[in-house]
This record gives sequence, C-alpha cells and structure tokens, in this order.
Amino acid sequence: MNIFESIILLLSTVINFSLQGAIALFIFKKNYKYTHLVIFSIVNALFRETLAYASPQYNPALYIIMYAAVMVLTLRFILKIGFVYGVISFFILMILSSIVEFLAMTVANLTFSSIDDITRLTSSFLILVLLKNQANLFFLVVVYIVRYSKLNMDFTAQYDSRRWTHLILNFAIVTAVIVPNMLFFQQNIIDYPLGLIIFNAAAISVMFFLCIHNIKKTYKLKVQQQELVFQELQIKTLEDLVYKLKGFKHDLSNMISVIGGYIKLNDIEGLKKYHECMQNECREINNILPLNTYLKDTPAIYGMLLAKISYAQISNINFNLNITHSVKVSKMPVYEFCKVFGIMLDNALEAAEKSEQKFLELIIHKKNSKLIITISNSYDGEIDLEKIYEDGYSTKVEHSGFGLWEVKNILSKCKDCRLETFKNDMLFTQQLVINCDKA
Repeated sequence: MNIFESIILLLSTVINFSLQGAIALFIFKKNYKYTHLVIFSIVNALFRETLAYASPQYNPALYIIMYAAVMVLTLRFILKIGFVYGVISFFILMILSSIVEFLAMTVANLTFSSIDDITRLTSSFLILVLLKNQANLFFLVVVYIVRYSKLNMDFTAQYDSRRWTHLILNFAIVTAVIVPNMLFFQQNIIDYPLGLIIFNAAAISVMFFLCIHNIKKTYKLKVQQQELVFQELQIKTLEDLVYKLKGFKHDLSNMISVIGGYIKLNDIEGLKKYHECMQNECREINNILPLNTYLKDTPAIYGMLLAKISYAQISNINFNLNITHSVKVSKMPVYEFCKVFGIMLDNALEAAEKSEQKFLELIIHKKNSKLIITISNSYDGEIDLEKIYEDGYSTKVEHSGFGLWEVKNILSKCKDCRLETFKNDMLFTQQLVINCDKA
C-alpha cells in the first residue's frame, strides 16, 4: 500500500471518529468547537491505525481496553465531556460500532461465498475504502437522528453516585453481551446463515434502544421527584406569605395607632426605630413575592435564595431583593452558574454581616438582551479591586481567598459572561452581565 492510499484510509478513519465524537456531543447536548472535534478524531484515528500497523494480529480484549482508555481520555480532555459522560459515550459508541459490524457482515454474507473471496476482495484498495465509508455513512445517519430527534440525554438534574453507577452498569452489561457476540460472528461470518446474522443485528438494535428508553424514563422520574420537592417548597413559602399578610393586615390598625402616638408626642427618634421594625417585617414579605413570581421555574436558584434570605434574617442583615426578570441561563451549565452566584452571595453576606450598616441588595433585571445580576453590600475596611481575583488573596482572616479566583476561572470559559466590580465609600458592588439570545 502506497502513501496516497494510506492517507485516504487514515482520512476515512478520521471522518469515522469525528462522527463518533459528534454523536457523543449531541447525545449529551454539549457545546463544542470544530477544532476540538478534529483533534479528537485525529488522535483516535492515529491510535487505531498505529495499533493495527504495529500488531496486525492483536488481541481483541486488549485492543478494546486500550481503545476505551484512549476514547474516554480524549472525550474528557479534548471534547471537554465529563468523565462519567465519557464512559457512557464509550459504551454507546461500542454498541453502535457492533451494529455497524453486523450490517457489514450481512452485506458480506450476501456478496461473498467464502473467506477466500473476502480476503481477496478486501485486498483491493477501492473495496477497502468503500467498506470503511459504509460505516461512516451509518454513523452519519445516527448523527442526524440524534441531532434532530429526542434521543439525546440532557442530565440537568442532580444524579447521585448510586444512580450514575446504575446508569454505567446498564450500558456496560449491554456492551458485554453484544461485543463478544459480534466478535464471534465476525470470525465465522460464512459459517452461519444470513437470517441468524440479521436476527442478531435486529436484537442488538432493539436492546440498545430499549436501554436508552429505560434510562430516559428513569431520568424523567428523577426530574419529576425533584419538581415535586420544589413544588412542596413553593407551597410552604406561599403559605408563609399568606400567614404573614394576614398578620400584617390584622396589625395594620394597631400600627397606625402607634405611629399616631409617636407623632403626637413628637418622638421622632422613637418613630424612626418603629419605622425600621416595620420595614424589616415588610421586607420578609417583599422578598418572597419576587421569588414566586420570577424564579418559580428555576428550583436551584429559588432554593439558594431562600437559604440566603433565612441566613440574612438570622444575622440581622437588611437583605433587599429587586427581581424583575426570570433567570434562565443557557450560556453556561446550571451547576457552574449556581457556584458563581453562590460564591458572590456568600461573600456579600459575610462582608455585610461584619459591617456596621449590615446592608445587602440583589437586583436582577434584563436590558437590551442582557441579563444583569447586581449584588451590592456594605463593608468595613479596605478592598483592593486589583487583587481580589488573585489566587490566595482575601480581606478575611484565616481565609484562603479561593472563591473569587474560582469565579474568575469559571467565567473565563463563558464568552457571553462578564463580571464588573466597583465600590464607593459605602457599598461594594459586583455586576454579572450575561448576553442572552434575543427573543
């Protein structure tokens, strides 16, 4: 085989792995760059061709182990797919490759009458290229199906380790059943009738799609369980809100009488203190209303803010919420957004708690297709805006200063997000701006 033919065959293998990488990305709805996909396919193609050239009679079991290691590592570090997703992707691609092999065996059984015929014709460069691209055509069809159908698996809900283990075991068992079956028929392709080969291919396909269907059903149940817990939390907050409104309405006449008493006695200082107490009571009601109005469809942020509001009440922090738009972030993973948002709120709460004014305000609004989240807090002492995002820098005693450095690292991966920081003599403010798709 000359250099030109070797390059053509390598190119066919590169296309094959680029299609496999695309399947993995589309299944889990991952963002990607074409350059990363090209690098992924070249690395895997070179590994496969090098192994085939160095050891033509390789051990299938050893090859599968090495192939799995390279595939998972390249999915993780080149395509930026998580390790667990990478393992699941490997099993899915192995099952799909087995289906391709059975299709190829069916064609070979129809076309050739003996092993000698297969050996003789596959020595032809043109036939070899056609056979390789037969697999590419199948993977192209799968890419199209996954891309434009509901076969993808978007695991946005939190899966614990037990569920991830169950998920991986499902695919591992199906793969363990299919691959030896495929290898056996591959070694004895002419010795078995065409009907048996077709039956095996159909059985594998049905088993694979049933596995995907069952996993999606299981995941749907998990999401519904989380939604049920969230709805119970919403009902509880609404009940608390109704209870507080009833109490406020019941005490309204008394409040007016008390205010009138302070005015008649000209006790302005007493009136100010009483007004501050009324404001604190109203703040609890005013903070719950926007949560149930704008954040009812984002359980993670809803639950986080409820926890921060409770902490602020315990710490006597005046926490004001001004939310006029929902928070639906598609530009970065929900997990990473919650981590950024949580670190910003925790820092603001801690600084406000240690300050004299104990003030914190959260504003969420949308302007010109941009979601703007502004967190302002009172603070004491000095803040160096040039150093706050450095690893290890902190204004707090016995703190590592890791939080804002991590925020900077997460946001650096999102080109549609930017964080602005500024301060005056009273307030320290951080503003997260996220470019949203125009409606």
